[in-house]
Amino acid sequence: MSDADWKQKYFAAIRSIDEDERRAREVERSLRRVVARLCIVARGQDDELDTGLSRVATANRDNASAEELTTLVGLLRDSVLTADSKTSMVRSLGAGRTAVMPAPADTSVGALPVQRWAASCEAAAVLLKQLSRDETARDFADTLSTELRAVTTDEGLAKILTKIAEALQTRGDELEREKTQANSLLTEMTARLDEVAGFLTSQNDERQSALGDADQLSSQVMQNVEHIKRDVHESNDLTEIRSKVAMRLAKITEQAREFRALQESRFLEQSALAQKMAARVASLERQTSELHRSLHQEQTRSQLDALTGVPNRGALDSRMLEEINRWKRFRDPVTVLVWDLDRFKSINDTYGHRAGDRVLQEVAKCLAGRIRATDVLARFGGEEFVMLLVGTQMAEATKVANELRESVRGLRFHFRDTPVTVTTSCGMTELRDGDTAESVFDRADAALYKAKDGGRNLCVAA
Repeated sequence: MSDADWKQKYFAAIRSIDEDERRAREVERSLRRVVARLCIVARGQDDELDTGLSRVATANRDNASAEELTTLVGLLRDSVLTADSKTSMVRSLGAGRTAVMPAPADTSVGALPVQRWAASCEAAAVLLKQLSRDETARDFADTLSTELRAVTTDEGLAKILTKIAEALQTRGDELEREKTQANSLLTEMTARLDEVAGFLTSQNDERQSALGDADQLSSQVMQNVEHIKRDVHESNDLTEIRSKVAMRLAKITEQAREFRALQESRFLEQSALAQKMAARVASLERQTSELHRSLHQEQTRSQLDALTGVPNRGALDSRMLEEINRWKRFRDPVTVLVWDLDRFKSINDTYGHRAGDRVLQEVAKCLAGRIRATDVLARFGGEEFVMLLVGTQMAEATKVANELRESVRGLRFHFRDTPVTVTTSCGMTELRDGDTAESVFDRADAALYKAKDGGRNLCVAA
């Protein structure tokens, strides 16, 4: 592979890291907008809380660092708890100290009015949606989205926002480290390539110099030959001619000897330099090979879901686009199946998230192990999976889906010495004229909701 090809690969790696950094900056901007919005909607509840909100808003407006914002959000959380405690005390006093008076359903949740609470939660949801665009943070964002849907107190919302801020700071640090490492490697590789280019330039200079030396020797020899001719022509004394010819020949011999010694010295010098550069090139090839292998492994890992080991949403998006384009050309049937685990939240709530992770892993293994190599199974997010059955019409896909559904139902789980049965629901549809990745997914997803409404543990076609 040429030097230009290697440089192109390294610059492509840098561009990929720059794109990750750009996405991180977009998420940070979204976070700052959410912070500004929260500071606005939360005002007017408590003087101490308003002071903390003002500090956060000012720091956010001045583009404070993530560490400073995290510290201020922590202090703000204490202010929220204090305000919430005051509100509870006032309600208790208003009820004659006999019971805590519940907030009217249309006026407040925790210490925030309903309208402001809804706006705050909506803003946090928007931020999590932005965060989920990063493959490495998607599972984390899905988990926080689940927590956000269940949050009922200001303290819970503050904790979620704190986790988001910490995740953004961690990801930003990782991107910075990756960029620094890639820049360092690129700098080193560029220096090595410049060294090789310098060697090639010096080789060319040496060749030009050698050609000049040869031309000089040729010129000197020809001059001596001309002198010999002139001496022979001008002299009639054989002894004198013989002496002059011998002198000229000795001079030619000396010049040839000097030229040969210079060439041998130059050859030895260039040979040593060539060996040195060969070693450098071999080292460069090893490093570039390792980098290529590392980038390939990283690309492969980025296409897999960390928990289940099946392709992730990013890989699904790419494959879905390929299958749609292939379908437009050849019209071979493709059926899209959207799977969702029934009442999965109750498993997490009852037996813990480790139990939920185990269920996701086993279900993914069950589904993936019963489809063809040409088919696709990907984790879409949370407890939802998407399957592409290539070359399969609806009738056959329905049969396959029901067999898979029964296989999942047959899995045996025991948590806390309790047998647990897991079931799945499935919505499915075929590719049609005018379909996009979004439209075909929405149609299958609508069929999934019908399966849920129909009692779950069902497969419904649309």
